[in-house]
Formats: sequence, C-alpha cells, structure tokens
Amino acid sequence: MRTSSPSNSWGAILSLNDAYASYCVAKMAVYRLWDTVLISKPNLSVFHTQPGVVLTEMNLNVGGAESFKDVKTDDVILRASFNLWLSTPEARFLKGKFLWCNWNIEELKSRAKAIESGRLLNIDLMGWPFGSTTN
Repeated sequence: MRTSSPSNSWGAILSLNDAYASYCVAKMAVYRLWDTVLISKPNLSVFHTQPGVVLTEMNLNVGGAESFKDVKTDDVILRASFNLWLSTPEARFLKGKFLWCNWNIEELKSRAKAIESGRLLNIDLMGWPFGSTTN
C-alpha cells in the first residue's frame, strides 16, 4: 500500500472573492485529480488534508499580520503528526476523505464506521435527489 496526502485547503470548498478565484479552482482540481487517481489505483490510500491555520505569506497578504492577532494558529508539527498517523493502517477508514489536520483523532476513530460507509467528509455535488419519485 502506498499513502499520499496531498496538501489541500478549505479553498477547495469555498469561494472567497475574485482575488483568490484561481486558487480555489486549483484546490478543487487537486482534490478531483487525486480522487481520480484513487479510483484507478484502489490499492493507494489517498487523504485530502487541510493543514490547519498555518501562518503563511499568502495568509498575511489577505489581511496582514494584524488580521491574525486574535487567531490561534496551528504549529506545523501538528500537520506532520497527523500525516504520520494517516500513514498507519488505523487511519485507512479515512481513505479518500477531506480532513483537517487539527481534528481530534480519537473522535474520528469513534465515528469510523459512519465515515467509511458513507459520503461524510467527501466533497460532493449535493442537491436534487434524482432517484426521487416526487414531481
């Protein structure tokens, strides 16, 4: 088994403004690319990870250092530790899921059956139920 954990971000699921439109589109494209790889190579374990709130140059450009004065940021070691855990067999139930690295691992494990058996933590097109018989 091989493990891949492409760094993604909330940009894949949100549209901020026109200044970051290309960023958001690119993040969604990365998500779909790796989903396609997972479909064609089911022996791989692919996890889509949002690294948490990490102070980066891009974040500072959005609102400057002042915009982060009341924001708790995550240490990069958190992401490293989370990705290390994702490489273990214990985390296999999260294969193909979109995950934040600052989520509680014990809580994720406690919901393993529900997460693995459904669409929870996937980015999906949701809307009208095509199978509905109601007109």
